[in-house]
Amino acid sequence: MANRNSKTSRTTGQATHAARCVGQGQWIVSFLPGRTLSSDQAHAALAVADELDTLRSISTSLGLTVLELVGLAMMDCSEQRAFAHPTAVQVPWVGQER
Repeated sequence: MANRNSKTSRTTGQATHAARCVGQGQWIVSFLPGRTLSSDQAHAALAVADELDTLRSISTSLGLTVLELVGLAMMDCSEQRAFAHPTAVQVPWVGQER
């Protein structure tokens, strides 16, 4: 997660977001104003911030925004419904037997 990791502050790999300890085991994160988090929660929040660069790259290559990509990926897409269209082609995933 962090380039800098101490008992009082943490930053993302890109150093665009940061977390700071405000005492008694509570942390604040730069992009979650008004919330106090545990150390584990602050770590998780900064991990998400680090992953956004990857999601931005992927979504751009697909012609989508990050929100569209995540929203579509979260939709229930059972195999029966996904391949119900007569021209749909099922491509095996890596590691799947053909």
